[in-house]
Order: sequence, then structure tokens, then C-alpha cells
Amino acid sequence: MEYLESPKRCERLAQKKSRIMGLAYEKIVQRVAQALKDIAKNVGETLTAAELNAAMYGDRGVLTEAVEYGRLHSAN
Repeated sequence: MEYLESPKRCERLAQKKSRIMGLAYEKIVQRVAQALKDIAKNVGETLTAAELNAAMYGDRGVLTEAVEYGRLHSAN
């Protein structure tokens, strides 16, 4: 016999997992931004907010590529 969770409990668990994943995503975004700033600093260049945003979320941005990679490989 299978135990079924109540709909309210499932909803609460889903909200909790979503909150946890949101916090984890924010940490990832902060670390990627810091890494890009550190790379620019080591090269001797300054990185403006627009350039940082493009490097992270642009067409060939780090996070954009990571999302596409995840979509591609989660389908398999």
C-alpha cells in the first residue's frame, strides 16, 4: 500500500524546496559575479555593471550557457 501526501503538505513542501533552490541560485549568481570580477581584476581591466550583466546573462553569458547545458542534458 502506498502512502499519499495531503495536497496542502505537498504544496508546503514545494514552497520550501522552491525557497531553498532560490537561495542556492542567488549564491551561485553571487559567486559567478565575483569570479568574473576577479578575472577582470587579474587581467588589469575594470568591469562595468553592463559588461558584468552581459558576461553573465548575455547571448553567450556564463549563466545562459549553464541553463542551456542543463536543459540539454536533463532531457536525456
